[in-house]
Amino acid sequence: MKLRVRVQRQTLRVELLGAEPSLKELADHVRDALLPSQGLSRPAGGVSQPEGASASAPPPAPRWEPMLCCEAQDGHAPLSLELLLHSAETASPTDAIVVAGHLLMLETGFLPPSGELPSEMPAGWRTPAGVYRLQYSHPLCGSSRAVVLCVSMGPLLVINASLKLNGSVDAVRKLSVKPAAYVTDSWPGGGAAFRDLNRLSRVFKDQLAYPLIAAARDAMALPVAFGLSALPPELVLRLLRLLDASSLLRLASVCRTLAVSAADPSLWRHLYRRDFSGETAAARWSDNTITRRW
Repeated sequence: MKLRVRVQRQTLRVELLGAEPSLKELADHVRDALLPSQGLSRPAGGVSQPEGASASAPPPAPRWEPMLCCEAQDGHAPLSLELLLHSAETASPTDAIVVAGHLLMLETGFLPPSGELPSEMPAGWRTPAGVYRLQYSHPLCGSSRAVVLCVSMGPLLVINASLKLNGSVDAVRKLSVKPAAYVTDSWPGGGAAFRDLNRLSRVFKDQLAYPLIAAARDAMALPVAFGLSALPPELVLRLLRLLDASSLLRLASVCRTLAVSAADPSLWRHLYRRDFSGETAAARWSDNTITRRW
């Protein structure tokens, strides 16, 4: 297998002999063979830095992004998160969660106020009173603005995300997380050590970021931007063909759009031929009949 890998604006050629490698084997080869040749190393913290650099030195400029938050494993963190943590001078697990949430908003397409750099926390994001406040816009949300307020309440961090459209609050989303579940108690060198960062990414985006985008587009009567409803009908049918009859009926009760797709005659012909034909179908029908009688 021959590949081209882009590192520090240079295209490097990689040739792997033998059977087709897995994604992990390919990543290990890039880390162990290519990065050292470019003067980079990959320490346990997940930050790429020049070999021989002091451990107490500030992180280097972002030159290689190994992963997103949803791809983090085994305590590693993306370089972008490490740089944000360093520039924000985080002092507690709560600070670290807010910084991670800011990066997750950026990963979802949200933009900080004009003039703010994505590689730094916005000015005034943390107040002496222990309240965190962040503002964003989004290309898919028109003129609306998203405001994220975080308040620490004992072991919980309560995150309230509100959507402001034409000066009024149109939608509010709430999420409560335990910083201790995602950040370790040890702070070597003043840095945060994350765990289950991929789970935090999934929870934050599914319960806050994506619903905010959907609410903004719905408030402005814009078409759906993502999800099953945004796919072409033929792709929706291909996905629905993977379900069984009971799952399809439950999905049809979610909304009118999915109900129309689930009622397609060709879809039910496919399900009948796949799941309800021959002796198996007769046995199932007999069992269902007996159950209904009882």
